[in-house]
Amino acid sequence: MNSLHRAVKQKRLEVSRKRIDTPIIDLVRYLDTFTVRDLRSAIRGGCRIIAEIEKGSPGDRECRSDSRLVGLAQTYVRSGASALSVVTDDMNSGSSLAEVKAIREHIDVPLLVKDIIVDPYQIYEAKAFGADAVFLFTAIVTPSVLRSFLGLIHTLGMTAVVGVHDEMEIRIALDGGARVIGIDNRDVDSIETYLNVTRKLVIHVPDCVTIVSDNRDCSRAVIEELSALGVDAFTVGSALLGSAHPDETLRRLLGHPPTTTDLHRMYPDPGLQKTRWVRWKRPPDSGS
Repeated sequence: MNSLHRAVKQKRLEVSRKRIDTPIIDLVRYLDTFTVRDLRSAIRGGCRIIAEIEKGSPGDRECRSDSRLVGLAQTYVRSGASALSVVTDDMNSGSSLAEVKAIREHIDVPLLVKDIIVDPYQIYEAKAFGADAVFLFTAIVTPSVLRSFLGLIHTLGMTAVVGVHDEMEIRIALDGGARVIGIDNRDVDSIETYLNVTRKLVIHVPDCVTIVSDNRDCSRAVIEELSALGVDAFTVGSALLGSAHPDETLRRLLGHPPTTTDLHRMYPDPGLQKTRWVRWKRPPDSGS
């Protein structure tokens, strides 16, 4: 049994307990608490970033407090993120839907919940806590279950980002009614990232379907290359969460010019700051 199958088994047990503690009828009462924001519209068009947030992970040395998560979310939005992705797998990230609700109350861009979705209960729960979109893993459910999950998500007015690893999963996702495809570049077992996955799969997704490349770690060069191939948006996690200055890192990934604060961090000498600013603003074909 690989790590993903173990996670699915754990998640089913977790959801069974939740169904007892909070019956689904109680969740339904809160479905209209938040107005849904359109994730697909927010990320379509190329070079858009979905900034990922999580409280921590088994490999992290720190566990971010709720106030830090909210502050990080606000920083991402100010720095140009088109949407936010919140990892809510309590077993592995330490995050929960409580963080989604806290963040939702302080930002104005769509929120994508990323969890191991194995039961319709989780979709209702995500909506009740303020999620605008839900990530679905094609690999862990049957085609008929995926279709039913997509139908429920669309009925609730939300967006589904359907994660795929290969061409067969793309066909299953499209047959099920997926409008947003999330290409996962990681190997399911090793968690190694291979960008060639996106390069190979993007040609199999129709133009009418929005494409998200899940990179976690990323660079401006990769964003430009894959956007030219038809990718609309990029989920970026590690590159931001591991950065001492995530605002600066995000602006650089988006190709935005550095702020005065960015220049001061990079070049404490005022003369160097001025030189770098002039070079940044100069058009590419302006000569030396």
